[in-house]
Amino acid sequence: MKDKTFDDLTNEEFSEVLDNILSENFGDLTEEQFFTALSAIDEEPQEDILFTGEIRDGRLVLDKEAPVPVEGNAIYWGNKRLIIRLRE
Repeated sequence: MKDKTFDDLTNEEFSEVLDNILSENFGDLTEEQFFTALSAIDEEPQEDILFTGEIRDGRLVLDKEAPVPVEGNAIYWGNKRLIIRLRE
């Protein structure tokens, strides 16, 4: 299974990896199986985050019903504040 992604695994190989991860003998997981599973973590599909809003008095105003906190033209993401400015 070296250098395979989850998409590359056969159903049998995938079941074997899952069985090993879920077993009491997780420590018996081969190095190859471990790194195959670990690399699959990076394969999660991209998640789209949709923001909606409108232009008021020449400024972008995001709707408060957003998946993360917003205020006016600012999006708060963890300890970051993303500010969107529109050009005239």
